[in-house]
Amino acid sequence: MTRVFLGFAAVFALLLLAVRLIYGGGNPARDVNTPAQLDAEQLDIVFSYDQPIGDIAVTGAGEIFFTVHPAAKPAGNKLLRIVDDIALPFPDGKTQQQGLQTPLGLFADNNSRLWVIDHANHATGSVRLSAFNIDSGERVYEHTFASDIAPLGALLQHLVVSRDGQFVMIAGT
Repeated sequence: MTRVFLGFAAVFALLLLAVRLIYGGGNPARDVNTPAQLDAEQLDIVFSYDQPIGDIAVTGAGEIFFTVHPAAKPAGNKLLRIVDDIALPFPDGKTQQQGLQTPLGLFADNNSRLWVIDHANHATGSVRLSAFNIDSGERVYEHTFASDIAPLGALLQHLVVSRDGQFVMIAGT
């Protein structure tokens, strides 16, 4: 019995050592705080929300869109538009339930489109890039990524679209 226990302990110790060698021990992040450049009186609160916000996109006309951060596991709408100080689903709630799993990154281009990257809960589902017409809410573009581009565990989280809307750059971990 003692030999079995020692065997398990040795295997466990080797696993811990392997994890340490592969992933390192980690170091505390250095403090990069700097003094505030603006006084509180110089800032205005545009909107606040009761759940953590994932990303924000502002159109040239000043329309504001935001995602609820997927880590908050929102039960309702995940992509919203601020209209008259009220957060409304965009696109409509039915479209969100059918086509958005964990949207995070947003970008409003110069062609009246809102681009959305949905990492599908770390690629456990279908990772998608979508574009919605801002005026109608209609999906005007959709691309589902293959698993070799977005493998299990991937987090495609942020995007930038070229001014002409022809190129999309996506950041992922």
